[in-house]
Amino acid sequence: MKFADFLVEKESAILEAWVDQVLGQYPAASVPFFKGGKDRFANPLGHTLRHGLADLFTAVHAGGDNQAMTVALERILLLRAVENLAPSQAVAFVFGLKQAVRSQLKGLAVEDLAEAWTGFEQHVESLALLAFDLYMACRERLHKTRINELKSGRYILSDGAVCPSALMRKEQETVTDLQTTSNSCSQEAR
Repeated sequence: MKFADFLVEKESAILEAWVDQVLGQYPAASVPFFKGGKDRFANPLGHTLRHGLADLFTAVHAGGDNQAMTVALERILLLRAVENLAPSQAVAFVFGLKQAVRSQLKGLAVEDLAEAWTGFEQHVESLALLAFDLYMACRERLHKTRINELKSGRYILSDGAVCPSALMRKEQETVTDLQTTSNSCSQEAR
């Protein structure tokens, strides 16, 4: 069996091993929830990780299509940037692909493993460098957004203050209470 055929044949097992490695970085109590990440609205992190890693794997074993890798990586790294991880922690999942592939290679005879493995490692290493650059760009974008929120005052709406519709509702209730109190006072005075 050729290495390229091996990657296609064992794709689902490799992806499951890779997803398990990535989810192993999260608290143990949340892993079952993230693993069931089929619904992108009920479980956006699990869904994004699963599909992002699948797209990334496809791009890597297809020869390292830079555009496809960038799109898949950015989806994952946007989440990792919000988690406020150190850059080394945020991009470490990329190297987990090598471990996932190695775990599926045990006991199999692959004809061109020596030559193909070198190319595969080069793709993974270039992927890690790209991931680092994208992660830093995502972090920079996140910090710029936070600075803009501070400058504009929009952070007040999300940092414990009441939203405008709740303020209007509260104001309306106050006006209604004042009218009720005023009516009862005028009736008592008669």
